[in-house]
Amino acid sequence: MKHFVGANRGQTTFMPYDLEEWLPQDHLARFTVEIVDKLDFTRIYAQYRGTGTAAYDPKLLLALIFYGYSTGIFSSRKIESA
Repeated sequence: MKHFVGANRGQTTFMPYDLEEWLPQDHLARFTVEIVDKLDFTRIYAQYRGTGTAAYDPKLLLALIFYGYSTGIFSSRKIESA
């Protein structure tokens, strides 16, 4: 069984607000997550060896890149700071 560090979007204790209430239903971030969730990551997960510490889920990372590019941020450092 492979283990990835994922995103718990239902977690309410990490931030002072519930993310479900924080972002409008038609926000670009929600749309980006929906699109990435529809993609087939079977081959990517099959190639992952799972050695070392847990890696970030490729779906999470791709959604971050898509969102950054969609908002005109192309640098990984700028995406991180945003």
